[in-house]
Amino acid sequence: MARKVRMKFRGRNNVTDPIELGRIKDYRAPVITEHVEITNFDCGDRMEAVVRAGRTLHREGSATVLWGSDRTPFRLAVEGSVLYQLDASLVFTALLSLGTNTACFAEVNTGVAFSDGLQTGFLDSSGAAFFADPGEDHHAVFPGCHLLGKYSGRLFGATAEGIVFSPASYVDRVDTEFYLIPLPGKPTMLQPTTDGIWVSYAGVTAFMRGGEPDDFQWEVYSDFGALPGTATRFYPARTENKARKGTVYWATPQGICSGSASGEFTNLSAGENSLPTAEKGIGFVREQNGGVVYIVSLQEPGEAPNLYISPVP
Repeated sequence: MARKVRMKFRGRNNVTDPIELGRIKDYRAPVITEHVEITNFDCGDRMEAVVRAGRTLHREGSATVLWGSDRTPFRLAVEGSVLYQLDASLVFTALLSLGTNTACFAEVNTGVAFSDGLQTGFLDSSGAAFFADPGEDHHAVFPGCHLLGKYSGRLFGATAEGIVFSPASYVDRVDTEFYLIPLPGKPTMLQPTTDGIWVSYAGVTAFMRGGEPDDFQWEVYSDFGALPGTATRFYPARTENKARKGTVYWATPQGICSGSASGEFTNLSAGENSLPTAEKGIGFVREQNGGVVYIVSLQEPGEAPNLYISPVP
């Protein structure tokens, strides 16, 4: 009787010498469990390689931004410099005209803060509007940002100068006497979690630990930063994944990385998978077959920085 060989599919490895990739020897021939290049493959419930079923077109259009969350009733899109809300049938309803064709979002209580990079605003069940000048001494309207996040009762945002933040419980404004944490480079990640905020800027990744901006402790973990748009926070629905609650996942040229809710950094694909550099991307997390799957798509990718290159004979 022929012996059965059960193997785990370990995915792509474009860093290791292909001759040294993981193999399981059986009586017939070596079985490759890693591949240099993979197209349209996924992992099954027993970690075997399976071909993805493909995709279904639900709506044609030219949306440049899509956003949604299981914790709010809002599904949002930007198309042609207009902010839209989507219903369950993917019907677009216009909410507001924007100054650009892009936007970022952050859940804030029962609504969503948004910014087109020029102005910041808020939407809830009553509609959407940009923030207005509060008209108070030492306060100004919250500025336009390219990243947003809510942490410790405050709205945080990323600008070309650094990270801005609102006073506690007043997300529509900033205190002009102290509202900016300057950084040496434009932030590419701003992702709050339980004990702080994961940030990337000037090619580094750090954790801002603490509850108040003037008490933040900076912990730098890597000399490479997140690819813009790829960071996402995990909110588990399944009991077996509760320990990962608040974990942030993001893509870098050095692989897929994660940051725990308490500030622990891990390069999940170090030494195995080198991703291409990219202008920007998008990432999200889903629970599949009892595990946690991070999915990322990169726009205008270049060449990966640390690919294995065969030596010249």
